[in-house]
Amino acid sequence: MRLYNVVTCTFQQFHSTIPPYIIASHRWGSEELTYQDVEGHLNTYKSGYVKLRGFLDYVRQTYPFIHWLWIDTCCIDKTNSVELSEAINSMFRWYRNAAVCLAYLSDVDFSAEDGTAEESGTRTEGNAYMSDDLKRQLQHSQWFQRGWTLQELVAPRLVVFLSQQWNVIGFKGRGFCNDTSFVAQVAVLTRVPAEVLHDSREVGRVSAEQKIRWALGRETTRAEDRWYCLFGLLDTPIGANYGEGSKRARRRLLAELEEVGSISKGRAAILTRVFDERDPEFNDFPDELRDDAVSSSAYQTALFDDAQSHTEEELPENKPRPSPETVRRLYALIIAQRYERFDAVEMLREYVATGRIARLRQTQVAG
Repeated sequence: MRLYNVVTCTFQQFHSTIPPYIIASHRWGSEELTYQDVEGHLNTYKSGYVKLRGFLDYVRQTYPFIHWLWIDTCCIDKTNSVELSEAINSMFRWYRNAAVCLAYLSDVDFSAEDGTAEESGTRTEGNAYMSDDLKRQLQHSQWFQRGWTLQELVAPRLVVFLSQQWNVIGFKGRGFCNDTSFVAQVAVLTRVPAEVLHDSREVGRVSAEQKIRWALGRETTRAEDRWYCLFGLLDTPIGANYGEGSKRARRRLLAELEEVGSISKGRAAILTRVFDERDPEFNDFPDELRDDAVSSSAYQTALFDDAQSHTEEELPENKPRPSPETVRRLYALIIAQRYERFDAVEMLREYVATGRIARLRQTQVAG
């Protein structure tokens, strides 16, 4: 494990006895640093240096007794495929063993000056108060929508959430159980139960399939990372193989889960069919149409409400509403016929509103 010394600003590799360290979590930007950048003081124009300095300053000021930081941008030599694969296999453990995880939400604007006296004055004590504006910002923060940040939320014993101004937004973890409002909001956003957020050890009681469901709808830059980001959470260190594609990565993961007994025999084949039918493009729906709960009546209501808002006709209240499975199958069919995603969404709105699609009159979809 390569750590960065916040005092000397140098790297050091550790193989056995690892000193206490702070671990960083963040949403990657377009100008992130590499190991070569920091080691050689190269490309100093990159905005990633500003973020790195922010983490360093916060650690020095808040945790002066801890001298080591790990951040995924520059503490991994990504030109070394062996090191990269080892890091992916080890990352959940690294987050779990960190003294503290600092989650930097660069798209959440929250400062002591902007907050109310009650909110800003007591946030660092884990107070349960949260403003409606802060809740809205958290709902739209990209940090909660990315694949890799799921394990960065679940694994650490303590996560401190920081705004773009480096002010404390809230806490997750042992010792902050009184921060019920913040944890409840995070639980809603992530579908991770509050008891797991309060105590990371509880994740061991959660089934493999439930953990996979937590990741549904999250986004990654590379297709394979949709499944690689689950290796640690599912305790399946089978190694990354970039270029294999999302489906092959998924098959390897499900096969390993079946092999070690995390899912029952034959379940991998069933889940493979389920995911093939879902079609990964389904995640490109508008937010209100995302498949957050496969069998949820709230999801059907969202489809109906979306169609109502995009038609001039008044939809009858007793109109049968298509199931999420019907909509998924229909969407996959539309995409297979080489329609654009925007057209597919418009067709689905027409189907929900009228029960038919003008451009697909010959299509029969069982509800």
